[in-house]
Amino acid sequence: MSGMCSNEIVHRAFQPNGSLELVVFQRDCGATTGYSYQLSILKQGLESNRSGNVFISTKAFQAEWTGHSSVAVTGDASDALKRKDRYRGIRILYNKS
Repeated sequence: MSGMCSNEIVHRAFQPNGSLELVVFQRDCGATTGYSYQLSILKQGLESNRSGNVFISTKAFQAEWTGHSSVAVTGDASDALKRKDRYRGIRILYNKS
């Protein structure tokens, strides 16, 4: 039910030489669910009120492009609610901080 949820963007970064961007955001779906930190990879300029399509965690994290087809997520991913290692040909690397 994305209509009851709101996303507050924490960080955006454009893909080197590409048409995608990574978006790290805090998602709040009301008092009964609390908030989470999420990562989506989207077409540049696309806005979304959906949940993260790559990574969802209850703990804050950082994400950056490390090349045209790789993203590094840094933080504690031990409580990940969703964790993909690949998304649309992009390799997702997880590093503990």
